[in-house]
Amino acid sequence: MAQIQRTNGAPNAFKNFALQHLVASDGEDGPESLKSGIYLASLPIWIGETELVAKYSSYGNITEISVVRKKNAPSVENYAFIRFDNIGSTYKALDDPSPPVFTNPQSGKTIQLKA
Repeated sequence: MAQIQRTNGAPNAFKNFALQHLVASDGEDGPESLKSGIYLASLPIWIGETELVAKYSSYGNITEISVVRKKNAPSVENYAFIRFDNIGSTYKALDDPSPPVFTNPQSGKTIQLKA
């Protein structure tokens, strides 16, 4: 498994899209050089990188994860971006009819995050 690159900050860096194709840094052209990711909105404060990797790695190899939290803001303004090493993994995550379920460790309530 490739090492996950973590990015912090950049509140506007990944907003306003659910699926994005980014050209690989090696400059190659062609479909194999595309990388894809998913955007998760309204991220609860109790879901972090560890929980996201545990749930979303079942779709494929995660190469980058970014969790953005705004200070003193409600959960609805928190979001995450997960990038996979290939577009097939992204489609698996987007097309899954049963998205991952997360359980709040304090209240026991569960939620599903749909990409």
